[in-house]
Amino acid sequence: GGGWCSTPADCLDRTHTYLGSTNLRNKNNTFANLLDDNPAYNPDLHNWNKVRIAYCDGAFYAGDVQQVD
Repeated sequence: GGGWCSTPADCLDRTHTYLGSTNLRNKNNTFANLLDDNPAYNPDLHNWNKVRIAYCDGAFYAGDVQQVD
C-alpha cells in the first residue's frame, strides 16, 4: 500500500487493484528481508510476532476542500 494517487480518476482506478481494495490483496503475504522468519536472514527478529496493516483511505482528497470528489 501507500503512495498517493495524483487525480480523482487515478484514485478511482486504484479501487480496482490491490492498492485500493483489501478484497484484492494476496491473503498469504509473507515477510522478507528485515522481517523474514528464517533465522539465517533475520537472526534478531525471526521469531517475533508481525502484523501487516493495509491502508487505502484516500485521505489526500478528503482534506481541506469545498467538495469531496
